[in-house]
Amino acid sequence: MQTLDAWTEWPLLSEEERQQILSQYGLGPISELKIGTDEELLATLDANPISSWEDKISASQARVVKVREATMKLRTPEAVRVSPPPATLTSADQVDAYLTQLRTAMMKHIDAGNPVVV
Repeated sequence: MQTLDAWTEWPLLSEEERQQILSQYGLGPISELKIGTDEELLATLDANPISSWEDKISASQARVVKVREATMKLRTPEAVRVSPPPATLTSADQVDAYLTQLRTAMMKHIDAGNPVVV
């Protein structure tokens, strides 16, 4: 939630809009883990094996990206997502070329009057 609160767009949404987006992308409060007794702990671990936690954390990060996109689309429907392409850069010239290419892609949308989400 700290990530969401840091966005300038998030506080502009109503509480109802925020809850709807969080629910849509499977982000929300984590149900209380029952670990008071050995039996409850074992049942909780059976339902949520430790090996699955890394996947859940990674999936949550991807969901946060989707929540941000949904937030921007709700507040700024004309916003366009631009994803920097993956690259391995080994020199200043390559960095300059990469950034020039990324800037060109972004400016195409900005010049057309559309905000860019990165």
